Amino acid sequence: MLLHVKSNASRDSASVGIPGLSAAARILLVLAAILVLVVPVAHADGVVVPSLNMAPAAGCKACTPVVVFGLLTGTAGPLITNSAVDIYGSESTAYDPGTTSIANKGGSMIYGDVYVKRSNDYKDDRAQGYATGNVLVDPTDVSNLNSSALSLASQAANLAPTQTYLGGGAITRTAALNVIGVTNLTSDLTLSGGPSDVFIVNVSGTINKDLKLNVAGGLTADHVLYNLTSSGDLNWSVNNLTYGTILAPRYDVPNGDGTIHGALFAGGYPGHYNITLMSDMQIKSAPFAGFTSVPEPTPAVFLVTGIVLIAIGRLRRSRPR
Repeated sequence: MLLHVKSNASRDSASVGIPGLSAAARILLVLAAILVLVVPVAHADGVVVPSLNMAPAAGCKACTPVVVFGLLTGTAGPLITNSAVDIYGSESTAYDPGTTSIANKGGSMIYGDVYVKRSNDYKDDRAQGYATGNVLVDPTDVSNLNSSALSLASQAANLAPTQTYLGGGAITRTAALNVIGVTNLTSDLTLSGGPSDVFIVNVSGTINKDLKLNVAGGLTADHVLYNLTSSGDLNWSVNNLTYGTILAPRYDVPNGDGTIHGALFAGGYPGHYNITLMSDMQIKSAPFAGFTSVPEPTPAVFLVTGIVLIAIGRLRRSRPR
């Protein structure tokens, strides 16, 4: 008589519908299932930092991003004066004093459009300087950009630092979004990161004359934001070089010079409401592009994945050859 005996392992594996699965592998799979049900397989909350790149409005001619903007933080705002400067982008102000709030003269060129709240907010002398685009009366978009910039300044100031700046000439990325807090920028600085990295430098003091604020490692100017969080004056010389957007809601710019690859958003403070750009200053369009994080899996995801892979490995080893 032929006696057929079925092993416990075979019977158990048949019960779960996976032939050849060992008892140890079954336990691992059960543990993985429990983790999936009990431990939230969530993702880290994404961080969204908005951009300062206003979409071109209807009627624009050059349709380039706004790279010089006068911020309105109360009832008073800055008077913008361009004197012998080149602005490679559009210019705008949220301040509407009822008279000129943007004066373009001294051979200055705005290679873009001008956005204002009323037509008499802008004045140029065609013999000395003018905008290549259109002058657009667009109070809604101007007000929206002002609100967005002030909101960004507040949000950036409240971000937790990802590293501490102890001085020196360089800061290297430690994350996709790098938040640095400094008091005063008094010496040259190079931010080093990849093309998808973003740097937000919160400055509670000021940025000195003659500084070079560079980027390296593939980091681009539109991924850098210098957020000035207090109030004061920004006085620059022809030697100033900045890669990034300067966001300074309560800073006066009595002497703007040098080159900015990015954008300048400034406002002023009581008794000091001026943005005076002069002496062959150049502002080249690369406004802050913002940041959206890619959510990262929580450790439970990696644990469950590891358990399942181990179980699969045991299954393969337990199958008869």
